[in-house]
Amino acid sequence: MLEWYTVNAGYMDSLERTEALLGVLASNCDISPRVESIASAKFQKISVEDAFGEYVGIDLAACGETAALRE
Repeated sequence: MLEWYTVNAGYMDSLERTEALLGVLASNCDISPRVESIASAKFQKISVEDAFGEYVGIDLAACGETAALRE
């Protein structure tokens, strides 16, 4: 696991750096072509609300309060 922080950078900056890091590692390491193609691909960028809707089937906007999420 690797964790780092950058002064005056947002999460999108960190995401771009992570994409670039994986691309460099994939192109400089002896790994299978399948892993290299995954590592060099751009990350899918979706909101938490969209992820809940797409992968869990929960409409966060309709839930409102924490209690509604427990149901």
